[in-house]
Amino acid sequence: MSETQLPDHVDLQVNEEVSIVLPSVGLSGYVWQLQQSGNSGVAEAALRREKIEGAGIGRAAPEKLVIHAAAPGKLTLNLALRRPWEHDSAPLQSHTLEIDVT
Repeated sequence: MSETQLPDHVDLQVNEEVSIVLPSVGLSGYVWQLQQSGNSGVAEAALRREKIEGAGIGRAAPEKLVIHAAAPGKLTLNLALRRPWEHDSAPLQSHTLEIDVT
């Protein structure tokens, strides 16, 4: 797995946007899943898969977490790296990210 370090906390201003590249395990079927808790009106968060120019067999497109600050407040994002068809198994990796918007 990639050694990419994910932040534990992000401070944003209203209308500011940040993208965070998520660690990948290639073509093993694992994808990031996102859950939000707290005031959902504070920020919009989405997972996006990047397009790779000239991508062929054996190359996985990286995933990004994109956060757009909408209103002052706090929001917690919970990320889990798991295979979508393995509903009852523990995630391969999980991470909690605290968002503060001013």
